[in-house]
Amino acid sequence: DPNGFGMSELPPIITFYANNACQWQNISPRGFVSPISDNALHYYNYKYEGEFREGKYTINKIQVIPKRDYEPLLQGTLYIVEDDWAIHSLDLLATTKSNLEVLDTLRFQQVFLPLKKDTWVIKSQVLYPTVKFFGLDIAGYMATVYNKQKVNEPMPDTIFNNKITSVYEKDANKKDTSYWTDKRPIPLETDEVRD
Repeated sequence: DPNGFGMSELPPIITFYANNACQWQNISPRGFVSPISDNALHYYNYKYEGEFREGKYTINKIQVIPKRDYEPLLQGTLYIVEDDWAIHSLDLLATTKSNLEVLDTLRFQQVFLPLKKDTWVIKSQVLYPTVKFFGLDIAGYMATVYNKQKVNEPMPDTIFNNKITSVYEKDANKKDTSYWTDKRPIPLETDEVRD
């Protein structure tokens, strides 16, 4: 939309730190039990798959395995930062066996970065929904990248006057292709370039 940013607040950040993650009407009204929820051990089995170093951090790779089918559970991989016990990244999948209502699968990928000591913030989130509809397989993705985040910093009293939840650079949709080629973390598909 040349006059705005369309659905710039969709999808919202999905937090797996909540016990019940991703409650969306008509997709998963019950949400999903987070693999790090207070009661996660009742719903999931875990398998340690090794570790790797990233800078000064040790990252543990953990496979997440649902204990039962047809419950709002996810499967996939969590990467947890040793000693901070924060999510480094994740790649989780919901299927029709997870009680999805409209979609066949919904894949969640998130990457987090350390902002300061003991504070990790989301850097990127990509959702991959798929659905089979009248014999057609339909797939897509919604990618969001976050920069310049502020956590626990003082905010001016007027910040909520206009119900602002996100701020974008004023000239963001007037940038040329070379700017976006350099900044865009996921290259445009051929039809996206055309549109």
